[in-house]
Amino acid sequence: MFHSVAVYTKGMQALYLKYFKDRHLELNTDHRDVDFYCKHLQRYDVQLKMAERLPESQRLGMFLIDLTPYKEYVRQCSVDSLQQLQLELNADVVHRTRLLIEKLNDLHTTLESHPTTLVPLFKRLTALDSYNQILQNVENSDISQIGALYSVIDRFDVPHTEVDRRAFESTHYLITSARHVAEACLPDREGVVDAIDKCLARDVRYLYVQVKRVVRPLVEAEVLLDGKSDHEEIWKQLVKTEDVVRTYVTMANFVREVQRYLGMPNTRFTELFNLSSRYVNTRNLWLLMADWDIKLEKWKNQSFQTLDIQEINSYTFKYMEACDKLERLLPKNTVISVFEEKRRGRGESLF
Repeated sequence: MFHSVAVYTKGMQALYLKYFKDRHLELNTDHRDVDFYCKHLQRYDVQLKMAERLPESQRLGMFLIDLTPYKEYVRQCSVDSLQQLQLELNADVVHRTRLLIEKLNDLHTTLESHPTTLVPLFKRLTALDSYNQILQNVENSDISQIGALYSVIDRFDVPHTEVDRRAFESTHYLITSARHVAEACLPDREGVVDAIDKCLARDVRYLYVQVKRVVRPLVEAEVLLDGKSDHEEIWKQLVKTEDVVRTYVTMANFVREVQRYLGMPNTRFTELFNLSSRYVNTRNLWLLMADWDIKLEKWKNQSFQTLDIQEINSYTFKYMEACDKLERLLPKNTVISVFEEKRRGRGESLF
């Protein structure tokens, strides 16, 4: 047993020197160090209790260190560390809660003026879910450090006042209260999800109707496929169609994003996206024609001696390849018919 007491004394002195050699140093409350610290204290406590069972003559008390300053330092470090941690957690949670309340108030005001708008409903849902995520992160990371320091205080009977104890437990109460608030919001979340479900059904029907009434007529407008149409008129039509198509494609993508967030099957807006691709290809057709016109005017104004025949052949080959690709993407013969009409309108050969 003397050997056990000697091992205990040596280990306790090493631990004391490691953590308390400089009384002005703060105790490191990193989660990993706290675990290491508590495990060593518990092991040395068992050895001390074994030594206390020996008769007085066998205890070798002269080799045992005085634990009074050690306990006092643990108490002070625990109080300082927990109070600092509590202040940081309180400030962070209070700040986030205040921001959340402000956002919810703004969203509530928006919902009162637009009770069936999908966007603010979705923002409100994500705000409620982010609040739960904040609570979960705080509970999983920071609260574990407080629990480890509680273990030190209770295990070694570190003296502390009732005021200190209340300070230690305030963060637990704060998180518990916040969790109750989050649980109380669950019915509200279910109501928001129900409202979003109704809005989704409404918006899907609306998009289907608008594709038939608005998007398709714009994309398939005859002016876009008329080679003799005025360039300015075509440009205005392209800009107008671009704004409309982009608006409805953005709306459809948002509807699918909300559906994915809620784990619902994605609505397939096949016709809308096909028309969107059709519009892009039509725009590329007119950009290609404009580029071709610029090249023709440049070559016409050059003398034959300065013309680069190899450059003209290379560009013509690329141009014909682009026409072939567009013809596969646009309705049959669209590209050829447009360029033929353009050629007849100008009274010149295409190539």
